[in-house]
Amino acid sequence: AILSAKVQGDGAEYTALLRQLSASEPAAAAQTLQALAQVASCVKLESHANLVEVALRQRWREDQVLGDATLSFVQEVVSASPGFLRPCLDALVCAFLPDEARERKSSRSPAASSAAAPSAAAAPALWLAPRLHMALRGILRACPLGTSQLFQCIKEHFPHRRRDLKCHREYLTQILEAASYAEEVLPRLMPMLVERLVELDVELTLQQRELEEGDTGDDEIFEVDSIVVDSVEAETMRKNANKLDAMLVLMFDFIERACSADSGSAERAQQLFDSLLAAFENSLLHTYKCKCTQFLLFYCCSFKPAFASIFVQVLLTQLRSEQLHTEARIASAAYLASFVARARYLPLESALDAVGQLLAWASDYHLVQAARQAGQPAALDVQLHGVFYSAVQGVLYALCFKQVQLATPECAPFRAALTPQLQAILDGGLNPLKFCQDTVVAEFERLSLCECAHIIAANERTAVGSHNVGGGVNRLDDFFPFDPLLLRFASERVNPLYKTWEALPDPHERASNVSSEAPSEALGASFQAMSVTPDDLDTLMRQRLKEQAHIPATMTGGFPR
Repeated sequence: AILSAKVQGDGAEYTALLRQLSASEPAAAAQTLQALAQVASCVKLESHANLVEVALRQRWREDQVLGDATLSFVQEVVSASPGFLRPCLDALVCAFLPDEARERKSSRSPAASSAAAPSAAAAPALWLAPRLHMALRGILRACPLGTSQLFQCIKEHFPHRRRDLKCHREYLTQILEAASYAEEVLPRLMPMLVERLVELDVELTLQQRELEEGDTGDDEIFEVDSIVVDSVEAETMRKNANKLDAMLVLMFDFIERACSADSGSAERAQQLFDSLLAAFENSLLHTYKCKCTQFLLFYCCSFKPAFASIFVQVLLTQLRSEQLHTEARIASAAYLASFVARARYLPLESALDAVGQLLAWASDYHLVQAARQAGQPAALDVQLHGVFYSAVQGVLYALCFKQVQLATPECAPFRAALTPQLQAILDGGLNPLKFCQDTVVAEFERLSLCECAHIIAANERTAVGSHNVGGGVNRLDDFFPFDPLLLRFASERVNPLYKTWEALPDPHERASNVSSEAPSEALGASFQAMSVTPDDLDTLMRQRLKEQAHIPATMTGGFPR
């Protein structure tokens, strides 16, 4: 009667109801909401919007009886009047976040933290999260088109990267749970999550770079080391590393649940892979030296051979596309080489096929450029030929990691076809060995697949401009995206799928034509570490800085460098 009277223009009792609800204790407020839920069909958006607002402003997250009553009321109201969908979804999604005011209060003083602990700990763990998901399921059943608005709520309320690990872990846990039943959200949710992780990933890389910066002289390098141990920046970097580590593990768990054989839904696994691949093409591929987030796709590809095959073909397509920006094509070559080298689950036949296709493209490019030169000297310039140089370096890099398999009789036909094609490229006027990393060249030379000694010796006397035609540094980038993942818990999930660098003894060991240091040792110094606790980043930074003092042109990756 009160609600109907308000519709008719008599709002006195309705106003009294609002005041009563606002001032009520939890038990009394719960009784009022239970009664209102029974007449939810009478709650109209144009007349009673402030009633729903008052109900959602109650401290229902802290009292189970009031929480149950509020969530039941919300479900009934949205079912009867879908116009209330957005404010109700907002309230439910916000409830996934720890109370920010309490979080700030507890972070300022131990006493405040102790006082806040009971209410902070009781709700989410014991009853709130399951009840929120029950309500969300009911709302989405009543309003199937509500998934679009659910995504917008999730995106808008995603915690700022400055909020703490507990906040990010709780929020990500709950929105991934929501995605497990609101499947229509997945194609938009995964790219958004990847973007958020990339932001944190990049911030981590920038923090690391700032800690490493300083005077370049050898006498100063250990002063940077002392800063790493004690600085506020280093502590912030550790917190971000722990945060990224925890979030990646949650994502790995979600991927495993969706893609494992007992999940029973091939369609859901395909949907997840497609959304991660879209995120890779739109975000990751264009992010300079992202260290960790790409392992989401690496992990997903391990569940189905078709996923790995599609990923390889996408990278080859990107590499070949002249409509794509040069930097993206170069990144595609680096991703392809690194994936082929590191993914244990990629069958040898598939790996060699990818190397063969990469080499075939490089060979075609080489022949076209040779014809254009018409006997004139080639322009040794990374901006002009960077995709070609990256492709050749990728071939050499992948072959170094496949050296054991290449030595078997089964690979003899592949070696026989590869050697003359690759030798022609290496001997060609574009001189790719001049631009490939010294450690890659030195290790490839040990494979004896091609004659490199005369090229390396000649390159010691060959000078190229220090800047390319665009004014940038005339040097090939040293980025291999699937270099070791140096986050402790995330790396534990990747380890079984991951090929670490193994320096093999050479019965005919000979001095390197590139460096006085054994090439395998140089590769191992950069690549071997696989599981580093984020809390030990200061120690790792010391090791990395010392490596930089004596390893020229080393191939480093992962986090931190």
